[in-house]
Amino acid sequence: MHKYILTRQLKLRQINLEDIKLIVEWGNSKTANGEYLSLEGYELASCEAKFKSDYFWNDKAKTFLIELKINSQAIGTINYWTKAEEQNAARMAIKIALPEYRQKGLGVEAQVGLINELFIKYDYDFIEMLTDINNLPQQKCLKKLNFLNLDLQEYDDQGTRRQGYLFRVDKQRFKRSLAYTYYYGVDIYS
Repeated sequence: MHKYILTRQLKLRQINLEDIKLIVEWGNSKTANGEYLSLEGYELASCEAKFKSDYFWNDKAKTFLIELKINSQAIGTINYWTKAEEQNAARMAIKIALPEYRQKGLGVEAQVGLINELFIKYDYDFIEMLTDINNLPQQKCLKKLNFLNLDLQEYDDQGTRRQGYLFRVDKQRFKRSLAYTYYYGVDIYS
């Protein structure tokens, strides 16, 4: 996996130790998590220990900081992990932590960048996302990216039971989608 991905407006980069304070701040902020994500309850020392043990960047899972290319301002995180029961499947999650950058297409662009990386550079057969039943903006985004709504299910979000939809896109749907073609300017760097 590359250490950063460039899209038209964004740089998705591997988090570093200096970012951990921000990750902890966002993980404990109702504003950063919005109404559809639960607080992560991070503590600085334990989060630093997780970073040093490669929790945020390993063979099965990676967390990227989402930055604006124009000024390097961090606006959120996007991560993926390989499903334990299906090695050919990845799950993704995104957090646009600064409300002023939500619903401006930046989350779509970040997801397109990572999805391109996972399908084009790696051997995933499909990618999934769970989204809260009331998170209509994310559901709209996933439909735009040619994800299928598979079913409604209950899931655990940081110890909180939620109801949400499981969305999935496979390689064939990815290849046929014009949404990925629109963001053709994705470059991947090591």
